[in-house]
Amino acid sequence: MSSTRPVLRAFVCALAIVTIAANLLPLVEFAMAVRAGEALLTPGVIGVVLLLVLAPLSAAGLALVLAWRSWMRDDARVLALFLGLLSYALGAEGTWSVLRKSGLPDWAVSVLDTGMPLAAVAGMAVMIRFSGIFPRPLSPRDIRPGVSRAGRIAAYAQLWAMDPARLRSTAAWFCGLVVVVPQALSISTDLRGDEIDLVVYAKYLVLAALLATVTLSAANLRTNYRLADAAGRRQVFWVLEGFLFATAVAVLASALKLLQNATGYQAPLPHWYALALVGAFLGLLACLAIALFGSGALDPSLALRRTAVSGMLGLLAVVLFAVSEQVMQEWLGARLGLSPRTGGIVTGVALGLAFEPLRTRTSAFVERQLARFGAEAPAPATPLPVGTVLA
Repeated sequence: MSSTRPVLRAFVCALAIVTIAANLLPLVEFAMAVRAGEALLTPGVIGVVLLLVLAPLSAAGLALVLAWRSWMRDDARVLALFLGLLSYALGAEGTWSVLRKSGLPDWAVSVLDTGMPLAAVAGMAVMIRFSGIFPRPLSPRDIRPGVSRAGRIAAYAQLWAMDPARLRSTAAWFCGLVVVVPQALSISTDLRGDEIDLVVYAKYLVLAALLATVTLSAANLRTNYRLADAAGRRQVFWVLEGFLFATAVAVLASALKLLQNATGYQAPLPHWYALALVGAFLGLLACLAIALFGSGALDPSLALRRTAVSGMLGLLAVVLFAVSEQVMQEWLGARLGLSPRTGGIVTGVALGLAFEPLRTRTSAFVERQLARFGAEAPAPATPLPVGTVLA
């Protein structure tokens, strides 16, 4: 099975690179449209664009880091595969935009678009697998059935998911019956002019599977956290926090969505549910980044030193200053009628005075957090036995 690792590594890198390219292109086009005055730049639009772009780019970036630096670790390899699949699924909007502009016929675009739900379903299986082996593989004796019915169901699901072959088989059948068959039926009937759209109904099954997956993954990580020693709990803490956050947001958003469908209430933001799910996974990615780079949870060599963090903060401050200065200059010019030169001087001085206190406080906060997590000298993590992904 080790001979397949280079292929799997190339697959993860390809997914991440395709995601980055497919999502940067629409972002550049949007920026050019804003500059040409063809698109409005409001706080709501900025928030939506950042949410839709940051989530897939963050997942792709983390996948590339793990594939590059920590591929020989079993848990890091599984996590890299999960992040690569997640990045492709989260980047569906950018990929769909590129496919629509490719000039391909509609049926071909629909066929290629099937890869996104397939990546989502496969990512769910890999997510469960990762939660069951990090920071050590769970065994049946680690599972304690709860006294409530929900606790017993969760324990049974944990035991069921420990069999990699069963997990792979279930994911394959789910992909075929819930994703491929409805999509193929929709495409073939649409070509005949009498489309039968079952994809809409299949989405509900995929969403139900997503809720079950994040809940089961959080339960696995909670079990490992309960059984770990102090060092192991430091490894699991931020990963567990991320999965708990994603589970809470996804469950709450789904409950509100069901309530909205039952009452017929029209929310001000039409696609709020999809954005909520993207936000849930963005929170998960943020916690994974803290675990990887703050404390070296999977690989101590990935833990960032304070000098590296300070350098990144400085670079981020320069970019943020330049963008803020340009936006404020254009706003002042439009509202107050200032010339570009005068507006640039006013905004440059104002932002320069405001950024220094902000930079000082941010640096102090980061120093305190790095000292808290021990980023200067991360504790070494015990490597897991070299195994295979989903095996």
